[in-house]
This record gives sequence, C-alpha cells and structure tokens, in this order.
Amino acid sequence: MSNISIIMLCHNSKSIDICVSSLSEQMQGNDELWIVDDHSDPIFLKETVKPLLNDSIRILHAQQHRGNRSYNRNLGAQHAQNNILLF
Repeated sequence: MSNISIIMLCHNSKSIDICVSSLSEQMQGNDELWIVDDHSDPIFLKETVKPLLNDSIRILHAQQHRGNRSYNRNLGAQHAQNNILLF
C-alpha cells in the first residue's frame, strides 16, 4: 500500500485541532501531514498548533506574501517524503 503526504494550509483556523485529529486517526504507516502556516499569530501557533505536532505531523512557515496558496502548497510538496500528495 502506498503512503501519502497530506498538505494542509493554515491561517489562524480555530478548527485546526478537529481537522488534524480526524486526519491523524486515518493515517497509516509512513503517512505524513504537513501544516503550512500562512503568517498566523504567534499565540495561536504556540497554544493551538504546537501541541498537535509529532513525528508524522509537522509544520512549515510560509516566507512569501500572505495568502499565496500556490506558493504554500508548493512549499509543502517540496518537503513531502511520499509520492502521493493530498491537498
């Protein structure tokens, strides 16, 4: 069975914990989840996102202009370890 890399964009989304929880329950083997942060508030990142991270759930921080979804998706794809990408 093939492993997948999930790339999820994020900007101060209060429901991210529900989404990550649902995805992590469905992940198998070497599946991975990349959260690409698009300039969220530091408090949001510290209190909401950082507790969700582990070996298979990681975060990337966008460096370009805010709201550039194409750049953010490509950033996640560059770091993905698996051949199947899910956005």
